[in-house]
Amino acid sequence: MGQRDDHSDLWARYEELRNDPQTRVADLLDLSTELGNRLASVDPTRAIDILTGAAAIAARQPAAAGPDATLGVLRLLGDLLEAANRTEEARKVRDEERRVLDQRVQSLEQIVDLRTRQLEQALVDLRDVSDRSQLDPLTGLAGRQRLGEVMAELVDREDRCAVLAIDLDRFSRLNETLGHQVGDEVLVEHATRLQRAVRSRDTVARWGSDEFIVVMPGVHDLTAASAMAEVIRQVLARPFTLSNGESVISTISVGIAIATERVTDPEALLREADIALERAKALGKGRVEVFGVELEASARHRFDTEALLRSALDEHRFELYFQPVHPNGDGHPIAAEALLRMHHPDGTLLAPGAFLDVAEETGLARPIGDWVIDEACRVAAGWMRVGTPFSVAVNVSAAQLDAEFPRRIAASLAHHGVPPHMLVMELTEHTLLEADEVQVRALLEVRSSGVRIALDDFGTAYSSLSHLQRFPVDVVKIDKSFVAGICRSERDNAIVRAVVDLSQTFRFRVVAEGVETAEQLDQQRRLGCHGAQGFLIGRPKPAAAFDELLGSLPMLQALLAAS
Repeated sequence: MGQRDDHSDLWARYEELRNDPQTRVADLLDLSTELGNRLASVDPTRAIDILTGAAAIAARQPAAAGPDATLGVLRLLGDLLEAANRTEEARKVRDEERRVLDQRVQSLEQIVDLRTRQLEQALVDLRDVSDRSQLDPLTGLAGRQRLGEVMAELVDREDRCAVLAIDLDRFSRLNETLGHQVGDEVLVEHATRLQRAVRSRDTVARWGSDEFIVVMPGVHDLTAASAMAEVIRQVLARPFTLSNGESVISTISVGIAIATERVTDPEALLREADIALERAKALGKGRVEVFGVELEASARHRFDTEALLRSALDEHRFELYFQPVHPNGDGHPIAAEALLRMHHPDGTLLAPGAFLDVAEETGLARPIGDWVIDEACRVAAGWMRVGTPFSVAVNVSAAQLDAEFPRRIAASLAHHGVPPHMLVMELTEHTLLEADEVQVRALLEVRSSGVRIALDDFGTAYSSLSHLQRFPVDVVKIDKSFVAGICRSERDNAIVRAVVDLSQTFRFRVVAEGVETAEQLDQQRRLGCHGAQGFLIGRPKPAAAFDELLGSLPMLQALLAAS
């Protein structure tokens, strides 16, 4: 009660703001910091309680709190916690000294040796600080070697800490679009902001091309670590102007790992932060994720799947299956969609759903996708030689659409002697809508060469064709979920009919996917679709077995006529 009397004016103001629902969060944080400063010397435990509550409020309402008020709370809280730790450590030292004195077993030689080694380490540390080779030459931040030493020091001190792994979202696209010089300018600006945002005793290191690590000694509380991550996210999200006059706004993904006990395995802690970061990026970027047991299992699955994909590429265990597409009014298939399969070493055949996400996360989607295109061209060339020229459609992911994509397509077509109009690139609505300038230019260049573009699984994303004004396509494939209901749902019928009507304006062909019954085949034909694809027409088959389907054309024609 005495402490309250000494600071009654502040206590009254604090209680008033805390109980007033109209109070600005930033004002409450500032007053908490001031009250904490007053109490730090007389009642540090009470001060820590007040500041911990303020940090929790800042974590729940980061936007209202603001970075400056949040940083004030976190810095003072960190200082008080560190002081409390020092007090506890001093008590431990006194107990240890008494034990040493009681046992009378420690010799002067051992003490001298210990002090000598400490002095030698101090000299090494001083040389390291002055050694520029330990700093990242672009940003001036700590490099990997210095980061390793910082983590080793935490082990020696038996300290606890939080590690934040930070990645600039879509930085590679910025490099490709604006150039590496601009990319370097962005990295330097973000490095400067990071240094200013963290506490003075925190270490900021450049970990990779666009990845940073923040080590926060003494922080073992998720609330404090999350609050700091949110502050960093807001600070780095502020727009800034480049030297060329362009304005840049960045988002970041953050992974958090916390050593709640003393640090014993620095590499494991860094790996855990990186796993959490990968999770944040996989969930859509611009997020903060915390490492947990479930993420460890997910990371193991990702690692195993990545190894499986790499071995499949090296050992030629990928294979294409082909499913026919036929035009309405004629039973002769005129196109085939190439569908990727992977042969697992245990003998099972895996569809892309089992591995596609990992392929995109690890950068393997591009080499796998390039193989699919080249293999599809090879098969199409074989059909041409025997007098059955089929168009071949391949699925293309956003990861493949870089500036060199048109040249890789042209090389495969030329190598196998396949005319460009016989190749169709199928992209999902999401890929087209999210395409950046580099990807759009690549697709337009490919289309201008004669290769056709198909919008796949229409209706599963935004269910809108307004984006066709930005990027024209040659084929729209209506998702099987709509085709399944066209015989019983007026809504699905109306959607299909609207797409067919728009095809007259935008000059694209409409294909109904997932046709499995004669009734569906007949209904999509009446609605005006130009073609159909599904198990009724033919199931996916390996290239060698696809010839059997060609031989059964008379039977297929009879089936279609009967429908």
